[in-house]
Amino acid sequence: MLPETDFHGLDMSEGAEIAKANGWVSQAHTGIFPEMVAELSETYDAISMFHYMEHTLDPKVELAAAAEVLLPGGHLVIELPNPESRWGRVLGKYWVPWLQPQHLNLMPIDNLCRAAEEVGLRTVERQTEEPHWPIDVLGAVAMWSERWFGNTDVPWKSGPPSKLRNLWHKVGVLVSIPLYLAAGVIDKATASYASKHGYSNAYRVLFQKG
Repeated sequence: MLPETDFHGLDMSEGAEIAKANGWVSQAHTGIFPEMVAELSETYDAISMFHYMEHTLDPKVELAAAAEVLLPGGHLVIELPNPESRWGRVLGKYWVPWLQPQHLNLMPIDNLCRAAEEVGLRTVERQTEEPHWPIDVLGAVAMWSERWFGNTDVPWKSGPPSKLRNLWHKVGVLVSIPLYLAAGVIDKATASYASKHGYSNAYRVLFQKG
């Protein structure tokens, strides 16, 4: 779609190298983004961080790195889970975007915009409806089922599961199937309302340098 655009990728694992091998990016960076600022300073017209910053130790450091790496007038687009979503309060610990311990930092949209402005990034556009992904109830059912009926294939348990444990797990699968179907219907049926009335589980912001 953008044949004249040169795409680069960054990942802490071998993901970026795999992307390069598949021809999805022309250059792969492996490591931690803020540690690469010196070699990448004022290199990019645009940077995208989709569901990335919530996994980092210090989002403010990531924002400062992005501001340094962007060319003047360049753009940064960030998409994150929305910790202010009403689904988070309704579903509590069964709300998937909490995703502990993978999600280290969850930022309200106003906090992100203020932090970005502190490093010279101007807010161009905020989206709170479009990024919503209708899986909240379905995800809650999955987490509930996992908690009560367990998983027979987990690395911290030694030896094969007992017959009783296997039976309990199979019962749980059968019990959960209609719940999964109902949850999927609820998510789709409420998606439009949810995205417009504070239930959106994600948001997206476009920033510009300078």
